[in-house]
Amino acid sequence: MNLLKNNGLLVLISAILALGTVYAADKNEEEKSKGYIEAQKKHVFSKENITKRTAPVGKIFVEGDDVPTAEPPPAPVSTGPRSGEQVYTQNCSACHSGALPNAPALGAEIWKTMAQERGVEDLLKSAIAGTTNGMPPRGACMNCSDDELKAAIEHMINSAQ
Repeated sequence: MNLLKNNGLLVLISAILALGTVYAADKNEEEKSKGYIEAQKKHVFSKENITKRTAPVGKIFVEGDDVPTAEPPPAPVSTGPRSGEQVYTQNCSACHSGALPNAPALGAEIWKTMAQERGVEDLLKSAIAGTTNGMPPRGACMNCSDDELKAAIEHMINSAQ
């Protein structure tokens, strides 16, 4: 009987040791797995990275959907008071240097004629709105203030011979 008790005790101790070893091995494997899982997440071909790269860029809305409102584009901001000559040189000279046939060149007599017939304010309105001859609104100077555009027009008028 004593032998049976001793064997039972040995079996119990062996089972406890075996379970402890298995638990320690599981814990060690779990730690290794965490590192492996983190490395896999960073991999280019991980499921997460593929999902991010192949996600839709936009959404298609149909009638009846709740469509979010878009933010308005930022308003053009003047970069500071510039002289008419500076505005002309930086923005207007590309077209008004004689490069385009419909754009009156700097120094051309037509500037004086237009100023006398239409006035500076009307020329400014045309510059702000753009013209049918191909001049874009604001002469494509979106950061020019109205005063800067007016100064550029006056600079071109004053350059007329």
